[in-house]
Amino acid sequence: MHFALGLLAPDRSGSVASRSRSRTRPALAARLMAAPERESGPEAAHPLLYLLAVASGLANSVTWLVPETTAGALLGWLGACLLVCTVRARRAYLPAYLCGVIGHTVAFYWVYRTVSVFGGFGVLASALIFAIFVLWGSLLLLVFAVIHHNLGPVVDGFALRSPIAVVVAELVSIRLFPWHFGHSQIAFRPFVQLAGIGGAMLVTFVLFWCAEALVRTVIFRERRRAFLLPAFVFAISLGYGALMMRTFAAPPGQRQRVLIVQGNASLNASHDLESAAQPRPARQAHPRGRT
Repeated sequence: MHFALGLLAPDRSGSVASRSRSRTRPALAARLMAAPERESGPEAAHPLLYLLAVASGLANSVTWLVPETTAGALLGWLGACLLVCTVRARRAYLPAYLCGVIGHTVAFYWVYRTVSVFGGFGVLASALIFAIFVLWGSLLLLVFAVIHHNLGPVVDGFALRSPIAVVVAELVSIRLFPWHFGHSQIAFRPFVQLAGIGGAMLVTFVLFWCAEALVRTVIFRERRRAFLLPAFVFAISLGYGALMMRTFAAPPGQRQRVLIVQGNASLNASHDLESAAQPRPARQAHPRGRT
């Protein structure tokens, strides 16, 4: 398999063949560097592939540091595209796992202090628990890469390799926090209304479906009419979301005051009923369903 973005080896015949893809794709410009390959077994990852993985991990992690914001939603799209580019570039597993390690370390940095304060552990014990948490949670991306590389070529015709792989990985992976890539799109309210149909994983599926079609069109220079299908589904999802938001913008009936106490809130905040009674901005959508 060959790689793009400075890693794609130019082919003398004018096209680059992929053993795990159903069709050939045209070679990029002659300025692209050739990367070493092995004749059999998993291909060695090029150093720039690790830079892609790090960039994807950082984009996805910062998404969780600025939740429910436009920046977070945009970073979610960027992280998905970089991750798709990473796994499609070369049949390698370590870069995907590195992406998960970077993402978990940055996004969940607060777990270390939580373990230290609430668990009463020392520095070394807290660091060890945090390291185990990061390495275990990062298996999600490794599972994603394994599934991605071993799906049959039939899924490539409609850019379904990445969305299928990531949804199955989210479904089978055991994680401490059951968050999905779709949760990064909370601020994109028309889009996340899809959660009312298929939950957060449906949002994840459409997100990665569009990302794969975009990456293969822009980066790998593939031209297929079938790539218009995810764009069409995305447009339909936005129309559906706008309709749902309009439907529930002014629901009939009498207004009700609801008090919600978060389970891990501090005791002082939990017992401060005067502060809790203050009005909060209503949510119109959530990846796990409409509210």
